[in-house]
Amino acid sequence: MAMDIDHRAIAIATYNECMDLLYREGGVPNINEAITLAATSKYHWSKVGGPQQFAVSDWLMSRVYALAKEPVLAINFANAALKHDQSDFPFWMQASLHEGLARALQAGKFYSERDGEIAIALELLGKERNEDDAHYIREQIKDVPRS
Repeated sequence: MAMDIDHRAIAIATYNECMDLLYREGGVPNINEAITLAATSKYHWSKVGGPQQFAVSDWLMSRVYALAKEPVLAINFANAALKHDQSDFPFWMQASLHEGLARALQAGKFYSERDGEIAIALELLGKERNEDDAHYIREQIKDVPRS
């Protein structure tokens, strides 16, 4: 008996729940829960998504692994996010992917490379026409730890 699974709904719900955890005041209470939510979202997007969802899924995986102080995994997922076809991505989304790599590089203590990715992200944001979207990504960039 085949199950009817709403992959899109599950992907969105688990992404949103993971993001809520990441921005919870006082920090992430359970990094394993965040990793599980990110992986669940990624899996379900793999069934119904397109390049943007695949890239954002990899970005989210990178984000949680950077927070978990797992720089190899964080960098691998951040690089995977950037390998998706970005030709239809808005500039803010492209910038966000570079912010993700910057955060992953920070976790790996690759500080000059981190700064290079931040510069790329800011350059892309300079091309973004939607100021609300650009502002949101600038806030993410401000949140990248600096050592």
